[in-house]
Amino acid sequence: MKKILLILTLIISSNLAFAQYTELVNIAEENNKPKEYILYYDNGNKQVQSFIDGNDKLNGDTIYYFENGNIQGKGRMVNNEMVGDWEAYDEQSGKLSHVLSFENDEIVSKKLFYENGKLKSITPYVDGKIEGMFKEYYEDGTLAGIENYKNDLFQGESKSYHKNGELKHIGRNENGKQEGTWKYYYDNGSLGVEVVYKKGEVVSEKIYKRGEVYEENYDDIFFFGN
Repeated sequence: MKKILLILTLIISSNLAFAQYTELVNIAEENNKPKEYILYYDNGNKQVQSFIDGNDKLNGDTIYYFENGNIQGKGRMVNNEMVGDWEAYDEQSGKLSHVLSFENDEIVSKKLFYENGKLKSITPYVDGKIEGMFKEYYEDGTLAGIENYKNDLFQGESKSYHKNGELKHIGRNENGKQEGTWKYYYDNGSLGVEVVYKKGEVVSEKIYKRGEVYEENYDDIFFFGN
C-alpha cells in the first residue's frame, strides 16, 4: 500500500511540475509575442505603426507616416531590420514614389515610379553602391536607356533610345569615363554623330548630315536623358 501511495505521489508531483513548466513556457511565449506598437506625432497623428517583441525589437508589418497623416513608407521588419520590398509614397499626392528592396538589411535595388504608376527606373545595389544594369523608362513604359555600373561608376555598355524606340546612342564606359567609339542617332535611325573617346576625352569626331560627314559641333539632343 505504501508503495502504491509513493508511486501516486511521484505521478502527481511530476504532473504538477510539468504543468508549472508548461505554464512558464506559455507565459514566456506570451511575453515575447509581438505586441502592437504605435508612436504619435505631437499633433496626434500616427508616426509609426508596427509590432514590438519582448526584446524591444520591431517585427512584422510596419507603416511610417508623414506628419500630415499620409503614409510615408511601409514594409516588413524582422528584428529591427527592413526585409523584402518597402514602398515609399509622395507626401502630398499619396502616390507611390519608389520601392526599395532589402536583403540582410542592405538595399539591393531601387525602383522609381512616375505619377501615373508606370516604372521610371531600376537601380541595382551591392554593398550600398550602384552595381549592375541600370534601366530607365519613358512615361509610356518604353525603354529609354540602360547604363552598366560597377562600384558606383559607369562600366560597360551604355545605350539610350528615342521615344519611338529608335536607338539614340550606343557606347561604352571604363571606370566611369567614356571610352572608344560612341555613336549618336537621329530618331529616324540615321547616324548623326560618331565620337571617339579616350578616358572621357574626345579624340576625334565625325558629324553626319544626309549620310555625309561635315565639320560642325553636334547638338545636345544626342545625349542620354535629354
